[in-house]
Amino acid sequence: MISPLRFGTKTITQIWTNVHDNYWANGSFRIVSNSEVLIYPPQALTPATYAITVSNKPSVAPGFYNLAIGNNFTNLWLFPRIGFDANGVAAQKLNTVAAMKGLTIYMQAGLLDLTPSATWPLPVSDSFSTTYR
Repeated sequence: MISPLRFGTKTITQIWTNVHDNYWANGSFRIVSNSEVLIYPPQALTPATYAITVSNKPSVAPGFYNLAIGNNFTNLWLFPRIGFDANGVAAQKLNTVAAMKGLTIYMQAGLLDLTPSATWPLPVSDSFSTTYR
């Protein structure tokens, strides 16, 4: 859920994938879990201590909802209402193209309850990700 990542004064925008292993020169990073990120720094840097800064601000509409993703609504796609099937599952199919191979997307769902007992801000799911293969 982070992008880009700053390693000292260098900006690393490439998320590592096993499909594209040629990013070693400019650096890349790999998101292992919600609490672990592997950083492959750019090559030929002077040995030193470097500060690492990540960027992914949440998307917050005060009093309405608080999403952990979206970088303050700049990297956020909103889908129309998705209904639940007979098993209680809501799904949105995304068409893929070859250029998306290796791309990781992050998702989070919100529940809009229009009954008088609705809670605010609206409840949202944990965020999760998938990588196109």
